[in-house]
Amino acid sequence: LHNNRHSFPTRRSSDLLDEVLRDHEGRPVTLRSAFRDGKPVVLALVYYDCPMLCGLIQTGMARAMRENGLTAGRDFRAVSISFAPEETPAQAKERRRGYLQSMGLSEASDAWSFWLDEGGSARRIADAVGFHYKKDEVSGEWAHLASIFVLSPDGRVSRYLYGIDFPPKDFRLSLVEAADGKLGTS
Repeated sequence: LHNNRHSFPTRRSSDLLDEVLRDHEGRPVTLRSAFRDGKPVVLALVYYDCPMLCGLIQTGMARAMRENGLTAGRDFRAVSISFAPEETPAQAKERRRGYLQSMGLSEASDAWSFWLDEGGSARRIADAVGFHYKKDEVSGEWAHLASIFVLSPDGRVSRYLYGIDFPPKDFRLSLVEAADGKLGTS
């Protein structure tokens, strides 16, 4: 995983792609597996029990994925990673079911994966793409930006998309550029 804006951790990018996470069934999985077919990946760093912002981000992402003219699973993949270490496979499974259903995809689809932190892997991935978050000790909620990342097939950050609404035309262009290995700016 490369970030073209921030300095990289001392670890090689291939090491970051090999970070072990957990899928919605609790099985180990690596970020590299999302890139297995050489397609760009849309990455969302969220937490599944979020009372507001993360759901808005993922709903906007689902809308853009449905309406951009490309097909999730065929032309690109999506991955949501919970950075909250206390979250469970059951939470990931429920979010996955709902968002796949909203896109008209079956639960057997691997177009959009919902993964969990394992031993700080989500933090290391977030640091690599320049995504910062912090737990608010008073509210117990996580403070973070509203953004998603479009990654090139080799794991580099191609585009940062900010907010909760991702216009389908912009989303598509970001995926096409990422597929061609082009790196944009935030």
